[in-house]
This record gives sequence, C-alpha cells and structure tokens, in this order.
Amino acid sequence: MGIRLQIYLKGLGEMKLKIKLPLLFSLIFVILSVSFFLYLRSYAFEAIIYHAEEVKNSFDKENQLLASKIMANGSGDSTVFASMDELGNENITISLYDRDMTHLIHQGGHVDSTLLHTSWHPVSDHSGRLQYFIKVERNLKIRDFTMPTFVIKTITILLISLAILFVLLTLYFHKLITNPIHLLNRRLSIVALSSSLPLLAVRRNDEIGMLYGHVAQMEARIQTARREQTDLIGVIAHDLKTPLTSINGFLELMRTHRQLQEEQKEEYIHLIEKKAGQMTDILQQFSHYAKSEMQLQHLSMFPIPMESLYVSLASEYDAELSGYDHELIWSHSFKAGDFIVGNETALRRVFANLFSNCVRYGNKEELTIRMNGHMTSKKIIIAIEDDGVGVPEADLPRIFDLFYTVDHARQSEKGGTGLGLASCKSIIERHGGSIEGYRANSGGLGIVIELPVDKE
Repeated sequence: MGIRLQIYLKGLGEMKLKIKLPLLFSLIFVILSVSFFLYLRSYAFEAIIYHAEEVKNSFDKENQLLASKIMANGSGDSTVFASMDELGNENITISLYDRDMTHLIHQGGHVDSTLLHTSWHPVSDHSGRLQYFIKVERNLKIRDFTMPTFVIKTITILLISLAILFVLLTLYFHKLITNPIHLLNRRLSIVALSSSLPLLAVRRNDEIGMLYGHVAQMEARIQTARREQTDLIGVIAHDLKTPLTSINGFLELMRTHRQLQEEQKEEYIHLIEKKAGQMTDILQQFSHYAKSEMQLQHLSMFPIPMESLYVSLASEYDAELSGYDHELIWSHSFKAGDFIVGNETALRRVFANLFSNCVRYGNKEELTIRMNGHMTSKKIIIAIEDDGVGVPEADLPRIFDLFYTVDHARQSEKGGTGLGLASCKSIIERHGGSIEGYRANSGGLGIVIELPVDKE
C-alpha cells in the first residue's frame, strides 16, 4: 500500500499544472460535498426531524387547549359557536362536527393545504357523553421550523472549514508556484556574463519544471556566449599576432639595413603584403561568420526538392574537384516527391564549407570524396567521406565547436580559423537537423547530415 501511494504521489508531482489544478479543485469540491452530505445525514437530518416533532407536539398541546377553551363556557350549540367565533383567526380554522361526523360549522381564515397542521379533539358534555368533534387546522409558516442554533452552528462549521481550506491552499500554492518563481526571479536578478552560478536543478515535470529547464538552458547559452566571446578575442589576437610579428620583423630589417639591395627590398615588401593579406583574410572570415550568424535569425524557409538540389551540388563539386585532381563519387536514392523545408542558399554554403574542409585538410594530392544521400520516413540523410588523413577519435565530438581546430600548426599554414564547421552546425540546426563527424572506413573524415522531411 505504501509503495502504491508513493507511485501515485510521484505521478501527481509529474502532472502538468493545467491538469493538476483543475483536478485539485475538483477533488476539493467532491470532498466538501461528501463531507457536507455526511454532516447533514448524521446530524442535520436528525436535528430537523427532532425539531419538527417538537413543533408538532407544541401545536397539538395548543390545539387541545383551544378545544378546552371552546367547551369551557358550556356545551350548548350557541355557546360553542360563540366561543369558536371568538377564537378563530386567519391562521387557525376551527371546524365542528357532531358525533355522526356531520359538519356543523367552521370559523377562521383560509388554510393552505400545502403547509397545514390538523388535529382532531373529541368533546364530551358534563355527563361524559361524546357530543362533538373539533377539528383544528393551522397554517404553518417557515419560521415555525427555523432552527437558529442549528443554522448558526452550520454556518460556523462551514466558515471554519473554508478558513482551514484557504490556509492549506495558500501554503500549497506557495510551495507549488509562488516560492519556485520567487527563487527563480532572485536567481535571474544575479545572472551576469561575468559570473557563473551553481547548476540549476529541478525534479519537476510540470510547467514550473519546464520554466526552470528553459532558464537553465538560457544560463548555459549565456555562459557559452561568454566563453565564445573570450575565445574570439584570444583567437583574433593569436591569428593576427603571427603575421604582425613577421611584418614588424621585416620592417625592422629594412630600417636597420638601409643599404639593402633593391631585390631584397622588393622581396621584403612582397612578404609584408602577403602577411597583410593574411590579416585581411582572417578579419573577413570573422566578419563573414558574424554576418551569417545574424542572418540565421531571419532565415526564410521554403520547400526544396531534394533530388534536384542534391544532383546540382554533386555536379558542381564533381567538376570543381576534378580541377584539383580530386575525385567525387556520389549516389542517391531521392525521388521527385522528396522535399525539405529550408533555405537553399544557406544549405549550399554548408556543402561549400564541407568540401573546402576536405580539400584543405585532407592533406592528400589525389583525394577521393564519396557522397551518398537517402531518405527515411522522417528524415533525409547525407553522408560525405574522404580518404584523407582524418581526425583523431578524441577530437571528433569537438570539430564543430567554435574556433576549434585539430592541428594549430596546420591551421596557421592553411589559414583556417575554426569557423567553417561551426557555421555548418549553426545552419543545419537552424533547419531543425543535426550534423556529426565520424571516422570513415577509408581512414578519413566522415560527416553525416540529417534534415527533417517536409511531409506536406
């Protein structure tokens, strides 16, 4: 029983607020209704019946006293009639019957048969012989059945119950909603780029838990942005430092060796221009990446026929790679009705970066690249593999991180900044897909892209 209760409470804790709150109020309504019914059944009904019996007995005594007053002045017809006329009123009707139950006379007002109390009283003469029957009928009023003590007690119990319920609900909602939101607001007030906070943990699966999860994700993105900002400054400084050092060295040589031959001067000037060009290229890459990231926020999406896009990309890069003595082997199983929703320009930029990365870091004179595409019921999958030097297994999970490069020496030599694959990841994720790296069977780098299918 204890285990079942724990499972039930756990399930209740994981329930969404939009379900939990109506269920809670429905449960409260049912409990209050049942409690009130049991209260009425066990106490109120008995009290009402007892009070009604008391009212009946009281009226019977009054009616008996009324009959006695009628006969007190004598048993003659005229005397009885006079007494009835004197005692009858709008709330009481007195009827006189002889001993054969023949109606003789009645006095008083109109009686309402819906709320009526009737009593019969036999009347004897002085010798003890039965002479008349007197029927007394009374109009009953609601106030005759009012129970001030019962009403006050019921209202008191109801007010106390509502007060206790209000206090319990206040404490429950404080724990369920108010306190978590207060703690979250206090945490948000101290979130900053320059400081890190302890991990935000929550064990709830309702809307409050989802809110905590979204805040945790936001904090993670803030810290990631902070790290990327720091890395950006470090990478720019590192990438600009090398050519600047070379430029300063050549300028120092030209300043200290004024008698340099014209050919040497021209060579130094050419090297300075080359290094300056490298600096310009680095700055352009950073500028292009920042611009692309901003454009991703407002990227227009349209249905794209996958077969024509894939064939177009394969044909384009097949011709381009053959000019570098590289080979592209491609295949696919797309059909005319296969579509994705995306931005074709952005997707072409992804493949441009991937093929450029293969050529630049494949480190092989005659590189073979294989590209295959196919579709499942829910997604489109494209895999690109080369037979170059590849990437160590330990580095594969990080190759899409911003500014990350496997070989820093080769990065400086090839002019890479670690932005290309990071840009690919941003674009693919903006399309609702994923991109991952793996070690190809040929020993080179493999990249697999998954994009959701447009089912409309």
